[in-house]
Amino acid sequence: MDLETAANYAEIVGLLTILGAAVYSFYQINEMKASRESQGALVLSAHLHRPEFIAAVVAMSSQPDLGTLEEYKQHHGEAWKDVFTVAAT
Repeated sequence: MDLETAANYAEIVGLLTILGAAVYSFYQINEMKASRESQGALVLSAHLHRPEFIAAVVAMSSQPDLGTLEEYKQHHGEAWKDVFTVAAT
């Protein structure tokens, strides 16, 4: 085998390696996205099962239009942090 033929084979192997890496990267990115979505669903499910979260959702459902943070704190009392967390979520 002469040097030119070996160089051509080396180029083909290099191209196949790069294409294989691109396909593998695409697969890994899709797997990461699926894992992240699954993790987000688990975190949301954990929040939904906390009694404070459920109480905050109920408190928000009967909340009037509040203009300032002080009105917000006064209306919700001690639970204002939980209600604010639900609102921000």
